[in-house]
Amino acid sequence: MIWLKRTLFTALICVLFMHLHGQDTISLLNPSFEGIEQCCNPPFFWDDCGGFLNETPVDVQPSGAFGVNCPAHHEKTYMGMVTRRNNTWSACPPN
Repeated sequence: MIWLKRTLFTALICVLFMHLHGQDTISLLNPSFEGIEQCCNPPFFWDDCGGFLNETPVDVQPSGAFGVNCPAHHEKTYMGMVTRRNNTWSACPPN
């Protein structure tokens, strides 16, 4: 019961702090990951930062690479990221 009280108190303090501090807005260039549909090329204004030697970076889909042909939900393209069995993954922050 004590842990529940501590958890609720902590949550209340966090909500109060966020309310008093206000919300910051983060603007992104190309938030829908538009780019040229192809394998191993990040979308416009985004960088590959996977950091794993000999592994492919993110892809702009639907290029058909890796059997991905699903249409985009917004605009024409989207970013494809993978996780691999060797514990590596794609990563792509804004530049």
